[in-house]
Amino acid sequence: MRHSLRLGFRAFNLPHLRVILIGWLAVALLLLSIISSNANASGLDKKTGFFKSGPDQIYYELSGNGPPLVIPSGGSGMDLRQWDAVVPALSKDYTIILFDPRGIGKSDNPTVKYSDLQDMNDLVNHLGLNKVGLIGLSSSGGLVLEFTVRYPEKVAALVASAPFLPTFEFSNEMNARLNRFNQAAGKGKSAFLDSMMDDPHFFPAPLNRSIRLSARKNMGGNFDKGADFNPTLVIPVEQPLIGQLATVQSPTLLLVGELDHPEVHRRNKYILSKIRSSKEVVIVDAGHNSQLENPAGFLAALTPFLAEVFR
Repeated sequence: MRHSLRLGFRAFNLPHLRVILIGWLAVALLLLSIISSNANASGLDKKTGFFKSGPDQIYYELSGNGPPLVIPSGGSGMDLRQWDAVVPALSKDYTIILFDPRGIGKSDNPTVKYSDLQDMNDLVNHLGLNKVGLIGLSSSGGLVLEFTVRYPEKVAALVASAPFLPTFEFSNEMNARLNRFNQAAGKGKSAFLDSMMDDPHFFPAPLNRSIRLSARKNMGGNFDKGADFNPTLVIPVEQPLIGQLATVQSPTLLLVGELDHPEVHRRNKYILSKIRSSKEVVIVDAGHNSQLENPAGFLAALTPFLAEVFR
């Protein structure tokens, strides 16, 4: 059985105040018409909805009030619940728009040719937004980078944590590590999850059992969904991202966990060298999923950057 898992190492089979104010108004109006409302365990008010792209439905959630931040899920093979530890704090000052790309979480698996990049642009247009902040992790970090290259006029700020960069050349040791993950996936869900959780860089928080268990459950559910994912339906980007990084002019924050793999750190440094408007912060006591393992550290790096951009 073949799976498409968005792990961000590679594809597994796979200021213009007026503009900003208009965007805020559009979000406020939309919040009055979203189809359903609920609250999560932390008491965070949340609006949920779907929008259609062709025959497929894409799930999104909105919370908070303020400048809009769009956050795709999918990094590390997890759905939008991977952002639960940081969204309540961010929602105090920003409108948070989370969405699951096709093949992840509550969104449909694709039934037609599609592009995550186009879907994300469709969502921004669907919500009536003109300029947004973007946050992404791993594979979704690659997606927000791609979006910034393709639609620079729509991006006020870019935050990418350990972002995926297609065609970046890893060392033989790193490639062997990725192959081990692939081979484990071929043996089934339990073997795959064991391989990821045993890795000293991917999720190195063995003392925080609740976080690891939650992440494992999230990844496991999306592993099952991946069984029905057809990677041949993905439309490739027209030009490789790696050759277009220098075109990014939006303020850019690169994040990486202190304990993430050295090759991921090297990849971050490469991106940092290409984007002149970028800076990097290393999150201590965290691996690839720093927003889960050290949410306080993640927010301490993120919030001053966003406050400066949206002041």
